[in-house]
Amino acid sequence: MTTFIPEEDIFYAFSCHNMQKKEYGLVIDWIDPTGTLRGQTTDQIIVSENTTQIDKIYAVKLPKKGRVSRMLTGSRYGDELFGTWTYRVHLNGTLLNKGHFSIH
Repeated sequence: MTTFIPEEDIFYAFSCHNMQKKEYGLVIDWIDPTGTLRGQTTDQIIVSENTTQIDKIYAVKLPKKGRVSRMLTGSRYGDELFGTWTYRVHLNGTLLNKGHFSIH
């Protein structure tokens, strides 16, 4: 598991080998420590000819508090963001990868 602070840039590196010529739908689910789906990253990967490897990088965007909440609390992020997050990566509906990272 990897640990970050909310202000850090967090990335997911996608790498897939021996992809056939066709269109693929990639979906990454970002699930917060409370078990709530906080966002999804979606992408269409079009492979125009058979290839040995596809590499892409996706950034995680942590939700910030609204302007009024930040003014009242002095905090940019809600308490529910701190702890262990889960990500699930699907390609054409098939689960490829699942993992965790922590926000402290």
